[in-house]
Amino acid sequence: MTGDAEVLKALAGQCGVGFSDHIDESIDAEVIALLPKQIARKYRTIPLAREIEGPRARVKVAISDPLDVETVDALRIITKLDIEPVVVPKIEIRRALKRFYAR
Repeated sequence: MTGDAEVLKALAGQCGVGFSDHIDESIDAEVIALLPKQIARKYRTIPLAREIEGPRARVKVAISDPLDVETVDALRIITKLDIEPVVVPKIEIRRALKRFYAR
């Protein structure tokens, strides 16, 4: 893990959110479809997984700044789902945006 990733991991821990140093290449197309391309690019985020617990559904999203409450709130409004942020380095999010939203 690089120095930047270590800092992000520590920040994620302080904020009480998850951390990952990469984004899985096999995210389900239905999950990716939760965020239209223009929204994913605008907020520099990737939906990682959709989870359902009882009557509530939530989506895990990759973000690079766990303190960016505005993005989390906007994604909650757009998706109408609870948002669980997972901190991921910016370079990994950029790569995933290119991979999943190429068209």
